Amino acid sequence: MPDGKRSSLKFGLSTSLYELLEQFSTATSANLLAEGSREGNVPSLMYMNKHWRSEGQLRSTTLRSMGVTSGKILLRYSLVSMTEQEKAALDAELAREAKKQEALSEQFEKRRRENQRRDEMQQRFEKKFEERQRELQTEREKEQEQDVVMEAAASSSNVHPAEGEPSTRLDRLQAFYTEVGIT
Repeated sequence: MPDGKRSSLKFGLSTSLYELLEQFSTATSANLLAEGSREGNVPSLMYMNKHWRSEGQLRSTTLRSMGVTSGKILLRYSLVSMTEQEKAALDAELAREAKKQEALSEQFEKRRRENQRRDEMQQRFEKKFEERQRELQTEREKEQEQDVVMEAAASSSNVHPAEGEPSTRLDRLQAFYTEVGIT
C-alpha cells in the first residue's frame, strides 16, 4: 500500500491486476489506480522481479498469466514515473503481444480442427476395419461349415482312400468331386 502497510484479500486466478487494484482500493479506501500527485506517475505492481505498469498492462495481465496457480502471493504496489514516450512504447508492446496471442490462438484453433478431423477419420477407419473383420470371420465360418458338410458327405458315400493313396483332406475332397462329377 502507499502507506507501507500490508493488506490481504482473496482473488480468483482469472482476476486481472487492474481488478485486483480496484478491489484493494475499495477495501482500503485509497485510490490505487489514480495517477500520483505528480504528472506521469502510473500504478505499478511487482511480483518475482517483474513489473506491470500502466492501465493497459494491468488490465491484460491475470494472476494465472503471471504464473500463479494457487496459494498466497506478495505483490508490491508503487507509483512509478513514466514519460509519454515510455507509455507509448509500452502500449505498442502490448499491441504486439495481443497480435501475437491472436495468431497463436488462430494456429491453435486450426490444429485443433485438424486433430478433430484426424480423429474422425481414425474412427471411420476403425469402424470399417471392424466391419471387414466381421465379414471375414463370417466367411471363414461358412467355409468351415462347408468343409464339415463335404467331409460328412464324403464319409457317408463311403469314399475312403485306398491303401497307398494319400489321405489328406484335399485328396478326399478331390475324390468326392470326381465321384459326383465335378471337375
